[in-house]
Amino acid sequence: QYECKLSQFHTASLQNLEAMHFAIDQINANQEILPGLKIGSIVLDSCRNPGRTVRQIKGLLNKQLLDGDMMKKDTVFHAVLGAASSDVSMATADFLSSYKIPQVSYGSSSTALRDRTKYPFFMRTIGADDGQAMAMVSIIKEFQWQYVTTLFSNNAKGNTAVKEFLRLAEEHNICISTQVKLENYFRDDNTSMENIAKFYILNEQSQSKVVVLF
Repeated sequence: QYECKLSQFHTASLQNLEAMHFAIDQINANQEILPGLKIGSIVLDSCRNPGRTVRQIKGLLNKQLLDGDMMKKDTVFHAVLGAASSDVSMATADFLSSYKIPQVSYGSSSTALRDRTKYPFFMRTIGADDGQAMAMVSIIKEFQWQYVTTLFSNNAKGNTAVKEFLRLAEEHNICISTQVKLENYFRDDNTSMENIAKFYILNEQSQSKVVVLF
């Protein structure tokens, strides 16, 4: 069974991939950057599935891809770029730490990934969720909104981000009208999302006219 069949195609992910390929081509074309060396890449689709991603990386370490194709024996595996999802990055970083292989994520913002004892070889180019939460609180205070509704994904990013936001909201006297946890299947279920909007956001009895989304 193909594990990605229930996942939506994300154009932004393809754009990130093409940007990486462009950067690699530019580096390889300029011998002043890495004299005598050329770098390459092997692209794997995580399908936002932590287990699948770890299995694929195990295959790379054994010089074998998930579909059974073999890698060249002289291929040297130096680092992992990704993932976008914090859940996937946490599983990957936990596994890679045993091999002392560095990982650099462009999209995983969970504060849990700051744990240097658990993820000593993990790095990222994006800020953590607590900074985003503080920015949202600052905007709410600027516009003097008193009541807000929070919608958050039931994953590492959503749960840690909303926890930090709720802590800051209490410090700054911001009232949370409603908290709604979004399960993964809601992304493909328009009826569920419409019901959430109808009963929690557009409800005339709700004091909140502002939605904070993680």
